[in-house]
Amino acid sequence: MVYSKNASILSITRHGINYYTKAAFSCISQLNRKSAYAAAGVLIVGFLLFVLIYDGVGFRNLSFIFSKLKLPNVNINGQIFNQEALKDASSLGISIKSVQAEPVDNRTAKIRVTFNVYNPNKGTVMLESISYNVYSQSGRIVSGDIGEKPEGFVGSQANIFPIVGNTTLAIGDERTITRDGPRAADWKNIIGKSAAYTINGTFSYKQTSSFQSSGGENNFSQKFP
Repeated sequence: MVYSKNASILSITRHGINYYTKAAFSCISQLNRKSAYAAAGVLIVGFLLFVLIYDGVGFRNLSFIFSKLKLPNVNINGQIFNQEALKDASSLGISIKSVQAEPVDNRTAKIRVTFNVYNPNKGTVMLESISYNVYSQSGRIVSGDIGEKPEGFVGSQANIFPIVGNTTLAIGDERTITRDGPRAADWKNIIGKSAAYTINGTFSYKQTSSFQSSGGENNFSQKFP
């Protein structure tokens, strides 16, 4: 007798959920997609509560109803977040793509340093900042910063660079240098594109999943060319 009553309620619930789900999803063309999904969820929950209260079944039969229902599957844009994508993620890899100097006049020049930053992970990793120094044979000729490391949870996200998994981002910085100090001794080589450089510094990055956020700060030192 109890099973018969449960079966009757199950039949009512199925038909009610299917009806209201179809009604909600028919609004997708007129409403925002996320709003339509939310409306469908609210209608389903409301209908279940109505059935439980109206028929006096109580929550003792709720597990029976859910075990028998076959609710429609919803796949938003065909994508499901992969929580494993950033599990045990590796650090970004950084290399020097180019160091280019262009004279402005006899005493000043523009020098541009371009980095290749590789993300070896499956998920997207955020490059926050690169701080670097460029040395020629006579000493340091320029220093610079790319991006800005946010402070806490309220830091600006404007200067953070997302790098999709298994891709490389080329990112550069340009500075003006003058013909003085250690630069004067190597000026001809710098302008003539024959100087040998050592570039060192640090870079910081952040990886974010739906449940956690982590990152790091690494040092680097490389020669170019």
